[in-house]
Amino acid sequence: MKKNILLLIVTLFSLHSSAQINTAITDYYYDTQIDKNKDIIVSAANIVAKFNYAKLKFIIENKSNNYIIFRKNKVKYKNDKVTVEASESNKPAVIRPYDKKSWTINFEGNSFFIVDTFSIIPTGISTFTVDGTVINAPKFHLPPNKNQFNAGDFVITMGKLKKETGKVAVSFKCTYNSDNIGIVSPSDVVLVLPDKSEWANVKSNIKPKILFKGDAVSFTLIYEVPGKIVDTQFAELDIDWKKCFRVSKEKQIHLNKKTIYIKISKK
Repeated sequence: MKKNILLLIVTLFSLHSSAQINTAITDYYYDTQIDKNKDIIVSAANIVAKFNYAKLKFIIENKSNNYIIFRKNKVKYKNDKVTVEASESNKPAVIRPYDKKSWTINFEGNSFFIVDTFSIIPTGISTFTVDGTVINAPKFHLPPNKNQFNAGDFVITMGKLKKETGKVAVSFKCTYNSDNIGIVSPSDVVLVLPDKSEWANVKSNIKPKILFKGDAVSFTLIYEVPGKIVDTQFAELDIDWKKCFRVSKEKQIHLNKKTIYIKISKK
């Protein structure tokens, strides 16, 4: 009997506590810089909370010449009652050197988000350099004997080939299968003529492609060679990949947690 009475009291207390949750309240918080690590600045803006969620704009400014990886689902919200990881995709985002990006980050779950202060724990941020280890790739003959080859953990497959007088255009798809960071730089690839001279890719401003395990990227190499030098329609040609394929390892960045303060609460 005593157990039943105790259970009834606990149940009534729980119902009373739930009834006290004001679902109409919206809290707004001050924008703030979360932390800075050398040339990497992390900030939060447009911070808002209801009883069952909090959200904010998470901003990363990269003032370095390295690349940054951000795993959105690793950011944590913490108050005196709960710690919650962001309810975001685990797909990594990449911030290029001297670039700035922002994302909306959501924290969801319970009814403990209406608070005067809470902390953001900015984990899930790392850095790497594109000057990684070069992966040697065999020269690719045009016209090819086979349309696929491997270079380390890269699998490269030729697509369309256009070989005519004055111009060569060939497309490739590259798949990466490693836990490190894969880097593909089509601008580095040259065309080798029968006299061993090398011609640069016309599309020389292609930015390096950043690949994670299982990612694939397609690109097209275009070379323009005057017919008076060689007739590329009939000539035996080779593609020399140079430093096109590289791998790099990421280094975790330590950033301190930041207390966020309420600015105004509205019903």
